[in-house]
Parts: sequence; C-alpha cells; structure tokens
Amino acid sequence: MFPIADLIRRGWLRATNVADDLERDVRHLLGGDPEAMIEAVSLCHSVARGPERGAQVAWVARVRQLAHSQEAPPFSRENLTRAIPAIRQLATTPEQVAEVPPLLQSLGVRFIVVPQLPKTYIDGVLCDTNSAPIIGLTLRYDRIDSFWFTLMHELAHLVLGHRALHLDNLDDKEQCRDAQEMEANQQARSWLIDQSALDSWVARTRPYFSRQNIERFAAAQQIHPGILLGQLMFDETVGYKHLRALLSKVSPYLHNWSDPAGR
Repeated sequence: MFPIADLIRRGWLRATNVADDLERDVRHLLGGDPEAMIEAVSLCHSVARGPERGAQVAWVARVRQLAHSQEAPPFSRENLTRAIPAIRQLATTPEQVAEVPPLLQSLGVRFIVVPQLPKTYIDGVLCDTNSAPIIGLTLRYDRIDSFWFTLMHELAHLVLGHRALHLDNLDDKEQCRDAQEMEANQQARSWLIDQSALDSWVARTRPYFSRQNIERFAAAQQIHPGILLGQLMFDETVGYKHLRALLSKVSPYLHNWSDPAGR
C-alpha cells in the first residue's frame, strides 16, 4: 500500500532488494503502532479526490519522525491561546515567517515542513495532540496566504481542543463541511482578518479591487496584502489570476525547518 519507489527516492527508506529489510525500514518510518497510524489517517481524510492512503500515512509518519527529534517544553493550551496575538503579529512580511517555528517551539508545538508525496493532496497536519503537538505543512502552495491560513487552521484545532489527528486539504469542500473543520476555518479567518471590517470594506470596494485598495486595507489590518488577497480569492470575490504578484513565496524562510532529505 506504500509508494516504496517514492519513499526511496526521497531518502526516507534505504534502497534494498531484501524484503525483510524493507519491511523493517517501513515499520521504523511508521514508528510505534503502524496499524494504529494507518487507521487514524484513513479515518480523517476525505476521498473526494481519491488520495493515496498509503502515501498519506507515509507522509504523516515522516512528519512525526522529524518533529520528534526537536526539543520543546511541555505544551499548554492556555499559553498557546495567549500567544496567538504574538504569532499573528508575524504576518506582516514574508521574512517574519522565519520567526514562526522557534516561537511555536517555545510554546511546546513542534513544526516541520515536509513536501507532499504524489496524490496526497495535503496542506497540513496536526498530530500527537495528547502529548507533544506537531504541526506539519507541505507548502504545496508556496504562498504567504496559504502558509498563514494553514498554520492558523492547525493552531485553531489546538486552541479549540480538537483532540485528534487532523489531516487537512483546505481545497476539499467536502472536508470543510466537517463540524470541527468549519470551526477551525472560522477561527483561523477571524484571527487573521477582522471579518466584519472585511465585509464592510468589500461592500464599499466592489468591484474595483485594485492593488492600492488591497494594500491600504491590509495595512489597516496590519497584515501582508497577499493574505488578504488569498481570502478574497477563496471567497471568489476576485479571480485567481488577480494581482498574483502579491502572493509572496515563504519557502526561502523555512529552510532550517524543512525535511533535510529534500534540501
């Protein structure tokens, strides 16, 4: 069930022709109880786009394997909740993205970027919520809006006390109708942008969403204009080709927090 060739090519497994060695390496990658991992992942995703379950399981396993090597203090949901404004303050420039992982680590939340495997359709995961929470991102959309919404979505699961493995494809409309996913989406949106102010601004501005208008409202919200543009695109207020130059890349600022096998 696992995409062995892809895992070897990524350097997650050793190349071997010995079946017993390969099985041992796969079990080492999965860690702990492989059957429990497979069951947890298979229960938490939508099948709307036909994702490969084995590839998803392997990706989550790689996230956990790398994140468990990070040292972090005990996690406190109360401390994280209090720190949300400080995290949100880092959403004004792409360069500040580099400050996010160490801040999360100081709060007991481990963070890692692992590029997605083929046919997994994953934006992020929150796992190990009952012990030492881990947030893993794929950056399949290497854009400032996608990074911040996915991050805040996973943090919302934590703050709201959603105790489970959450494997998120934020394009998946079926998954987004799940009660906990809807709650996390709403919380993430409200943390990033004042939604009542946004609604009022959209009503006044429609249909002329110029770069100047977007940058002015983003400045008033103290947020990068690409994050505002991303929400306008998601809400279908503007088209997906509108002012895409505002959607800055974030991967250059997360190099030290990315899977070393992919560097």
